[in-house]
Amino acid sequence: MLANTINLLAAAMFLARVSRPSWARPLGNLSLLMGLPALLLAVQGWRSGYQLLVWLPPLLWAVFALFGLVVDVLLQVEFRRPQRWAILGPFLLLFYLPLIMMWGMTWLAGVPYWAITGLTYFAMLGASLYASRRGVG
Repeated sequence: MLANTINLLAAAMFLARVSRPSWARPLGNLSLLMGLPALLLAVQGWRSGYQLLVWLPPLLWAVFALFGLVVDVLLQVEFRRPQRWAILGPFLLLFYLPLIMMWGMTWLAGVPYWAITGLTYFAMLGASLYASRRGVG
Protein backbone atom coordinates (compact mmCIF):
# COMPACT_ATOMS: atom_id res chain seq x y z
CA MET A 1 0.00 0.00 0.00
CA LEU A 2 2.80 2.42 0.89
CA ALA A 3 4.66 1.84 -2.38
CA ASN A 4 1.46 2.26 -4.42
CA THR A 5 0.62 5.51 -2.64
CA ILE A 6 4.11 6.89 -3.24
CA ASN A 7 4.12 5.72 -6.86
CA LEU A 8 0.76 7.36 -7.59
CA LEU A 9 1.70 10.61 -5.81
CA ALA A 10 5.01 10.73 -7.67
CA ALA A 11 3.32 9.99 -11.02
CA ALA A 12 0.84 12.80 -10.38
CA MET A 13 3.71 15.11 -9.41
CA PHE A 14 5.65 14.37 -12.61
CA LEU A 15 2.55 14.88 -14.76
CA ALA A 16 1.75 18.10 -12.89
CA ARG A 17 5.22 19.44 -13.70
CA VAL A 18 4.15 19.36 -17.35
CA SER A 19 0.49 20.38 -17.24
CA ARG A 20 -0.18 21.99 -13.82
CA PRO A 21 3.13 23.25 -12.41
CA SER A 22 1.48 24.81 -9.34
CA TRP A 23 0.35 21.33 -8.23
CA ALA A 24 3.79 19.73 -8.52
CA ARG A 25 5.28 20.96 -5.24
CA PRO A 26 2.28 20.03 -3.05
CA LEU A 27 2.18 16.56 -4.64
CA GLY A 28 5.92 16.18 -4.12
CA ASN A 29 5.57 17.26 -0.51
CA LEU A 30 2.83 14.66 0.01
CA SER A 31 5.16 11.98 -1.30
CA LEU A 32 7.81 13.20 1.14
CA LEU A 33 5.27 12.94 3.96
CA MET A 34 5.06 9.23 3.18
CA GLY A 35 8.45 9.09 4.89
CA LEU A 36 6.64 9.09 8.24
CA PRO A 37 4.62 5.89 7.73
CA ALA A 38 7.66 4.41 5.98
CA LEU A 39 9.78 5.06 9.06
CA LEU A 40 7.12 3.54 11.30
CA LEU A 41 6.96 0.43 9.11
CA ALA A 42 10.75 0.13 9.08
CA VAL A 43 11.02 0.41 12.86
CA GLN A 44 8.16 -2.03 13.38
CA GLY A 45 9.72 -4.51 10.96
CA TRP A 46 13.13 -4.22 12.57
CA ARG A 47 11.76 -4.55 16.11
CA SER A 48 9.64 -7.54 15.08
CA GLY A 49 12.73 -9.34 13.83
CA TYR A 50 11.87 -9.33 10.14
CA GLN A 51 14.64 -9.82 7.62
CA LEU A 52 16.64 -6.82 6.44
CA LEU A 53 15.01 -6.84 3.00
CA VAL A 54 11.59 -6.36 4.62
CA TRP A 55 12.31 -3.23 6.65
CA LEU A 56 15.17 -1.73 4.61
CA PRO A 57 13.07 -0.42 1.66
CA PRO A 58 10.72 1.67 3.82
CA LEU A 59 13.72 2.87 5.84
CA LEU A 60 15.42 3.98 2.61
CA TRP A 61 12.26 5.85 1.63
CA ALA A 62 12.26 7.58 5.02
CA VAL A 63 15.91 8.57 4.44
CA PHE A 64 14.96 9.88 0.99
CA ALA A 65 12.08 11.86 2.48
CA LEU A 66 14.38 13.48 5.05
CA PHE A 67 17.02 14.18 2.39
CA GLY A 68 14.38 15.64 0.04
CA LEU A 69 12.89 17.73 2.82
CA VAL A 70 16.25 19.26 3.71
CA VAL A 71 17.65 19.74 0.19
CA ASP A 72 14.51 20.44 -1.84
CA VAL A 73 12.11 22.08 0.63
CA LEU A 74 14.04 23.71 3.47
CA LEU A 75 17.29 24.74 1.76
CA GLN A 76 15.81 24.84 -1.77
CA VAL A 77 19.11 23.82 -3.33
CA GLU A 78 18.94 23.81 -7.13
CA PHE A 79 20.54 20.54 -8.17
CA ARG A 80 18.50 19.43 -11.19
CA ARG A 81 19.35 22.23 -13.61
CA PRO A 82 22.28 22.61 -13.71
CA GLN A 83 22.87 19.06 -12.63
CA ARG A 84 24.85 18.80 -9.40
CA TRP A 85 25.61 15.09 -9.33
CA ALA A 86 26.88 15.13 -5.74
CA ILE A 87 23.26 15.81 -4.73
CA LEU A 88 21.32 14.49 -7.74
CA GLY A 89 22.98 11.05 -7.68
CA PRO A 90 22.03 10.18 -4.09
CA PHE A 91 18.63 11.86 -4.58
CA LEU A 92 17.77 9.65 -7.57
CA LEU A 93 19.20 6.52 -5.96
CA LEU A 94 17.23 7.10 -2.75
CA PHE A 95 14.10 7.82 -4.78
CA TYR A 96 14.07 4.85 -7.17
CA LEU A 97 15.82 2.12 -5.16
CA PRO A 98 13.34 1.82 -2.27
CA LEU A 99 10.38 1.93 -4.66
CA ILE A 100 11.64 -0.93 -6.77
CA MET A 101 12.62 -2.84 -3.62
CA MET A 102 9.11 -2.36 -2.19
CA TRP A 103 7.68 -3.62 -5.48
CA GLY A 104 9.86 -6.71 -5.19
CA MET A 105 8.64 -7.32 -1.65
CA THR A 106 5.04 -7.54 -2.84
CA TRP A 107 5.91 -10.83 -4.55
CA LEU A 108 5.68 -12.39 -1.09
CA ALA A 109 2.05 -11.23 -0.80
CA GLY A 110 1.11 -12.85 -4.11
CA VAL A 111 1.10 -12.19 -7.82
CA PRO A 112 -1.96 -9.87 -7.83
CA TYR A 113 -0.29 -7.50 -5.33
CA TRP A 114 2.98 -7.71 -7.22
CA ALA A 115 1.21 -6.89 -10.50
CA ILE A 116 -0.69 -3.93 -9.06
CA THR A 117 2.46 -2.48 -7.51
CA GLY A 118 4.31 -3.07 -10.77
CA LEU A 119 1.61 -1.13 -12.63
CA THR A 120 1.87 1.83 -10.26
CA TYR A 121 5.69 1.69 -10.39
CA PHE A 122 5.75 1.76 -14.19
CA ALA A 123 3.06 4.48 -14.25
CA MET A 124 5.37 6.57 -12.05
CA LEU A 125 8.38 5.71 -14.19
CA GLY A 126 6.49 6.59 -17.38
CA ALA A 127 5.33 9.90 -15.91
CA SER A 128 8.93 10.61 -14.86
CA LEU A 129 10.21 9.95 -18.37
CA TYR A 130 7.38 12.01 -19.87
CA ALA A 131 8.24 14.99 -17.65
CA SER A 132 11.95 14.53 -18.30
CA ARG A 133 11.44 14.58 -22.09
CA ARG A 134 9.64 17.91 -21.66
CA GLY A 135 12.52 19.33 -19.62
CA VAL A 136 10.76 19.35 -16.25
CA GLY A 137 11.60 15.87 -14.92
